[in-house]
Amino acid sequence: MSKHRRWLRWVFAMIVLASLMFLVYAVNRFLTEAQMSMGPSPISGNDVDALLINKKDYSPPADGLLRIAQVHVCLRIWEALDSLSRIGSSAITIRKNATELMNSHMQTRASYTWARNTILAVLTKTPKTTADSINRELIRMMRPRLEKVLHVPEDSLDAELLVMK
Repeated sequence: MSKHRRWLRWVFAMIVLASLMFLVYAVNRFLTEAQMSMGPSPISGNDVDALLINKKDYSPPADGLLRIAQVHVCLRIWEALDSLSRIGSSAITIRKNATELMNSHMQTRASYTWARNTILAVLTKTPKTTADSINRELIRMMRPRLEKVLHVPEDSLDAELLVMK
């Protein structure tokens, strides 16, 4: 009987060891998936580049005219940043949502920066060129919505999107 008990103890020890190894594996896998779903660590600094899909160079149009899609993307980003800042979201959440919106429209950081600066110029300055007048007319219908969230770029809530590395 003592041989039989030793054998049972040995089997029990192996089962416990196998269970612990499986538990460690499962926890490791869970934490790895959680890390990937949360995105890059905020500790590593400016992670917008890591989150953006489209990293191509952008040259503003030669005619200097905004495209309606660019205005819509800026408006959506500003409205999202405004609503997130009103409810007190963290900087990580704000960054993630802004980059998700840019990715959903395949927007580059440079094209966003150009469109943002052009829209701000049209909203805050008198037109100096034909392109400025055309851009002013282009955003005329969206002007009330843009003016509601005009404080977003002025408050630098989207400043991280503008920082070029």
